[in-house]
Amino acid sequence: YLTVGSFMVRGKKNFLPPSQLEMGLAVLFRLGDEDSMARHKNERRDFALMDGDDGDDYVDELEKTLEDDMADMAIRNVEA
Repeated sequence: YLTVGSFMVRGKKNFLPPSQLEMGLAVLFRLGDEDSMARHKNERRDFALMDGDDGDDYVDELEKTLEDDMADMAIRNVEA
């Protein structure tokens, strides 16, 4: 006999095999002023690609791209 609101589960338990748990998280934020952009300048580097000699060229190119992006953002903020 079951009371109101209760339930009974019948059958066999089927366990899943253990697996590796993975989780991804992304945070997107916008820098609004020159001081913030200067403080966060080197945070977008991909350190995994900096192992060999080619990494230095990649970092130089990435820094130039980031500086160009910051200059473009500053120009857009002035125009707005």
